[in-house]
Amino acid sequence: MKKIPLPILLFGLMFLAGYAGFFVFQWMHDPEPDTETVKKSAGLVSATDMLLTGLPRPDFEMKDPDGKVHSVSEWDGKVLVLNFWAPWCTPCKKEIPVFNDLQEKFADQGLQFVGLAVDTPDEVKNFLKKMPLNYPTLVGEDDAMDIARIYGNNIGALPYTVIIDRSGKIVFTRKGDMKKAEAEKIFSSMFDQGTPDQG
Repeated sequence: MKKIPLPILLFGLMFLAGYAGFFVFQWMHDPEPDTETVKKSAGLVSATDMLLTGLPRPDFEMKDPDGKVHSVSEWDGKVLVLNFWAPWCTPCKKEIPVFNDLQEKFADQGLQFVGLAVDTPDEVKNFLKKMPLNYPTLVGEDDAMDIARIYGNNIGALPYTVIIDRSGKIVFTRKGDMKKAEAEKIFSSMFDQGTPDQG
């Protein structure tokens, strides 16, 4: 096999090192995406939690177990908690009593939980007979998971919770079950304890 002359070999290695260094420099000094880019990204089904935080919540409509259509805009002006769950999901069932308690505790200050169940209406109705929710429940199978993805749940985790402030901006997302102490801390920081709900 013919040997490559040493000067040519050294030049080639230096060229490759410089080329790689240029791309590393570009990657490390890439500017932050502008606001419009972030807003567009938040509308994608693969949107990340970081991209969603601080942005307006996407609109959607879903049916309740009786078939009545509801829009998320019905709860504008509230601190809205969207909880994606399923009757067959053990961590979801663990959260429900906690969310019932929090709904009762903070309702007068403007807190509104809304459950989005990933199952059939009949399955959800049967479940609610055994474990009632004191907040509205919407039902969908593929539709519910599509909405969850738009709200940042790009891995299909259940439960999945999104908190939206009174102005309609997303302030928090959680993949997996939420602990009561964590939720209370978030809600307490969002409410003026002396001011009742105005909505």
